[in-house]
Amino acid sequence: MSLIVRALRYFADGSARTTERLAADLGLPEKQARVLRTDLVARRVLTDAGSLDVGKRGPKPQAFRLHAARGTVIVIQIGLSQVTVAACDLLGRVHSVSHEPHDRDHGPDDVIASAWQRASALAPRHQVWGVGVCIAAPVRYPEGRVARPPILRHWDMYDLRGVIARRTAQPVVVLNDARAAAYGEYLACTSRPQSLVYVKIGTGIGAGTVLNGRILHGVSGAAGDLGHTATDRSIAPEGTDDGCRCGRRGCVAAYAAGWAMARDLGFPDGPGSVTRVRDALLASDPRAQAVAARAGDVLGTALAHTVSMLNPDEVVLGGQLALPGPEGQPLLSRVRHQITQRALPLAAEAVHLRVSDLAETAVGRGIPASALGGEASRRGLVAAALDEVFNKPDLLARLLQPA
Repeated sequence: MSLIVRALRYFADGSARTTERLAADLGLPEKQARVLRTDLVARRVLTDAGSLDVGKRGPKPQAFRLHAARGTVIVIQIGLSQVTVAACDLLGRVHSVSHEPHDRDHGPDDVIASAWQRASALAPRHQVWGVGVCIAAPVRYPEGRVARPPILRHWDMYDLRGVIARRTAQPVVVLNDARAAAYGEYLACTSRPQSLVYVKIGTGIGAGTVLNGRILHGVSGAAGDLGHTATDRSIAPEGTDDGCRCGRRGCVAAYAAGWAMARDLGFPDGPGSVTRVRDALLASDPRAQAVAARAGDVLGTALAHTVSMLNPDEVVLGGQLALPGPEGQPLLSRVRHQITQRALPLAAEAVHLRVSDLAETAVGRGIPASALGGEASRRGLVAAALDEVFNKPDLLARLLQPA
C-alpha cells in the first residue's frame, strides 16, 4: 500500500505521465512500474490520457493521469456571513456547490447541521473519501477546535472537527481559512516554491505558510498568523483609531483589515462594507487609495519580520481587497516598499511578492468579490483531506477496492 500511496501523491497534481516517467521519478524498475500502473488502472485510480509527446522519435508512449472522478471530497467553507458547501473531485474541481448565508451573531450548531444536510445531498456517502473544513477564525491544530475568534465570538472553543466527525466515518480535517488558502496557492504554482507565505486581506487579516510542501501549523495552530500581532503604531497618522475587534489595541488588523479600512472611509459597519472599499478602489477613489496605502505600510511592516525569519520564495496576497492590476498598486506597492526597507536585505532580495493568480482567474470568470480566496482554500482543503486519507492505509485499501 505504501507504493500505491507514493503513486497517488505523484499523480495528485493532475499531470499526465508515462510508465517510463513513473519508473524514473519513483525510482522503480520499469517492470515494477508497469505492474503498479496496471493495478491502479484496475482500481480505477488512473485513467488513459492518450499518447504523450516526449520528444523522441518513434511511436508516442501511452500516458496516464489520476482518475479524478474516482472519489469525492466534501468541502465546507465557513466565512463571516456565508457558508459554502461543495462536492469536489480528487483534483479539487467542483461538480456541485451550495451557498447559504449565516448570522455571525448566532451559535454554530444550526450552521453545521444545515451545512451537513446540504453536503449529504451533494454526494452519495459511498463516494466520499474525506471532508475538508475551513473557517475564518483561529483553529487549534490538529484537534480542529475554534479558538478565540475575534469576530465569530459564538464559535469560541467549538469542537468543529469533533461535531463533523460524528456525522461521517471518513477523515475530517479542519483548518483556518488562510492556511487552507496558502496550501491551495502552493499547489497551484507551476514551479513549486520551497516556501510560500499567503496573506488574506478581506474583512479581517489572515495568514498561512507552506514550507517544503507542508502547512506550517506550529505547536497549536497559530504559526505565521499576523493579523492580531502588534504593529508599529508610528506608521499610522496621529489620531487613527487603533482599537481592534479582538479587544486589544494596535493590531495589524486594526489598520489593515477590510473592516478597518471601511471604518476609516466612514462606511457603516455591516456585511457589505468591505465590498464598498473594494468598489472604491476599483473606481480609483483617492481617499480609498490613501487608506489602502496606509494599510499596505502596516501589513508590509509585519511581513518584513516574516520575510526575515522564514526567507520565503514567495509572498502572495489574496482575498477580497488584494486587487490585480493598477487598482491594487496603492496597497501592493507599500507592502513591497516596507519589506524592502525593513527585512533583512538577503531575504528581501530573494522574495517574490505578488497578488494571487487564483484571484485574477476568479475575477476573470466573474466570481463575486465576496468569494475571492475561496478557490485557493477549496483546493487546499481537498489536498489536506487527501493527505489524511493517504495516512490511513486500511481506509485507503477499502476505498481502492477494484470495481
